[in-house]
Amino acid sequence: MCAPSAVRLFSLRSLGTATLSNVSVQVSGDHADDFEVLSFRDTPLAPGESATFNINFNPSENGLRSALLAIGSNDPDHNPFAVALTGTGLALPELQVEQPVGTPLNPNAAVLDFGTVFVGAAGGQMEVLLKNVGTAMLNVDSASFSGSHPVDFEWVSAPATSIAPGQSSAFTLRYQPRATGSRSALLTLISNDPAHPQLVFHLKGESRDY
Repeated sequence: MCAPSAVRLFSLRSLGTATLSNVSVQVSGDHADDFEVLSFRDTPLAPGESATFNINFNPSENGLRSALLAIGSNDPDHNPFAVALTGTGLALPELQVEQPVGTPLNPNAAVLDFGTVFVGAAGGQMEVLLKNVGTAMLNVDSASFSGSHPVDFEWVSAPATSIAPGQSSAFTLRYQPRATGSRSALLTLISNDPAHPQLVFHLKGESRDY
């Protein structure tokens, strides 16, 4: 994952004494795919009229990215009118949570169901995988339980605090209910993922007496 995309507004104005027509825009160069033309309409412009379009910069890799914007028209002096496009892709971490392994969970909407366990029994274990699908080091700053019955859920193995790009780390939870009935809690993960700095997972389970 690179830095979020950036959009720039471009304005075309007809400064001559005749209609500006056959207007076209084309992006070429080493990283042309990183620059996308948006909202462009090939509309003739009478003298004094103007039109706008956007270019979205969405880098596919880190580092300096560049391309060339060519604006074609019937302008006899500037056809095409060339504009150099540059931008820098920044490395960012991206946390993906899977349970079971290979099944990504929907951020802040996932429910981890431990099923039914006898009161006081040490059962209902579940493994959860944290994967860094970004391009920078992922730091898991905290992981904590809260909600209605947080003491019913505990760590068997805690999550790693740092995960390199392309790597993963698993942790295991245990459901050990203290009372009968429906039990629930929230698991909150805090990380340096800029898109999802806080992920909340709903934990639930049922319990009954022996």
